[in-house]
Amino acid sequence: MSRQVFCRKHQKEMPGLDAPPYPGPKSQDIFENICKQAWEKWQSHQTMLINEKQLSLIDPEARKYLQQEMDKFFAGEEYNKTEGYVPPESYGECLVHRERFCRQAVDNVIGYKEVSEQVLALTCECPRCLMDTVCAYRDIALYHL
Repeated sequence: MSRQVFCRKHQKEMPGLDAPPYPGPKSQDIFENICKQAWEKWQSHQTMLINEKQLSLIDPEARKYLQQEMDKFFAGEEYNKTEGYVPPESYGECLVHRERFCRQAVDNVIGYKEVSEQVLALTCECPRCLMDTVCAYRDIALYHL
């Protein structure tokens, strides 16, 4: 049976870590008050911060920044989510062009909101296909004026 802790992040009893994540008193606090799920989420977020902000762990300022962000993350305060980051689940693959695309980019296609759902149902969600559909739709609409 796994060890249970009252998680500071989730504010409920959840399975705890198997061991302190690193040496020192801060680690002991994490071991006693942070659940395994919250720690895994933090590790993923920390990796994103390091990559997106190109942080060097040799730099004491970078380590201090990560420590502050971790404290905010576990306390439920507003923490840095990095601007422009798009999580992997937000990507799709175009069936026509065999390219990966960001689903959020679809909302930026000019005319997207003006095109009917029936026309959009005929196309893939990728911006390239969607733009082709929007342009064809507009050309047809203009031709019939």
